[in-house]
Amino acid sequence: MSFNSFASFQTDAEFLAREHEVGRASLTEVLRFSRRERDAIVEKVDELKSKQLLRRDRQVLVKMIEDRQREFDACWQERKATLTSHGR
Repeated sequence: MSFNSFASFQTDAEFLAREHEVGRASLTEVLRFSRRERDAIVEKVDELKSKQLLRRDRQVLVKMIEDRQREFDACWQERKATLTSHGR
């Protein structure tokens, strides 16, 4: 690999790392919106008379959003580490 090719590769990797960082803000906002919607649904479920029947659904909804947040954070960190290591 020539010096110019290496410099171009490094620049591309740095660009991808920056773009990855910018994309995180958008995805984080989507997750925030999902949490707000989840909270609104959970509140409505809690107001209903038949709480026992809906308790499981409420728990599934809460867990689903929390799981997506954890998966997103883990994938984002892994991709960031990959992009950062290529930029060095």
